[in-house]
Amino acid sequence: MADSMTSKRRRTTESLRDAQGSLAVARILEAAIIEIESGMEPTMRGVAARAEIAERTIYRHFPNLEVLHNAVIPLLRQRVGTPLCESVTALPAYVADLFQGFAAHEQLNRVLAGTPWAAPLLKRTRRENRDALLRLLITGFPRITREVLNSAAASLRVNLSAAGWIYLRDCGYSQAESIRHVQWLVQITLEKLHTLNRPKAASSRASAREK
Repeated sequence: MADSMTSKRRRTTESLRDAQGSLAVARILEAAIIEIESGMEPTMRGVAARAEIAERTIYRHFPNLEVLHNAVIPLLRQRVGTPLCESVTALPAYVADLFQGFAAHEQLNRVLAGTPWAAPLLKRTRRENRDALLRLLITGFPRITREVLNSAAASLRVNLSAAGWIYLRDCGYSQAESIRHVQWLVQITLEKLHTLNRPKAASSRASAREK
């Protein structure tokens, strides 16, 4: 009986400790995001001050700054990003959703795009985003060479980025105009890819009709 009660108390204590640990991690990660939004590099000391906890508490959950950054990346993506659509036909609509997300978190996007410390993070996420778009194009246009699809993915990804959106807004274009400009580019690119993806016989007949 005593052993049973001791075991139960131990499980309760462990559960409480786990819950407290989860709350501490959530508090640290939220503080890191707030620190980033303020334009500051998320250092251990800065995040601890923002979270109003001892710096050693952060090290208890994140042994170094790289581990902390890696934990923050998925949360940043959730906050500033929009999941890529599942088909090439949905890309024009995806532009609108993506740019609305950028506008909703403009300050955070501008900080990430313009601060030196975020460069390694952007390098990683940009490659991953480019690769995801390339996979979408490969699925949608199976007859087109990888070289052509690589060029299409690279060109589109530049415009489907926070940096591209910031460029358009800083040029004086409204949100609606920025969306329209990039949707036009996406549509033109898709039309060209659809033409290249036709079977050779169909492409030859289409070329003959155009002449």
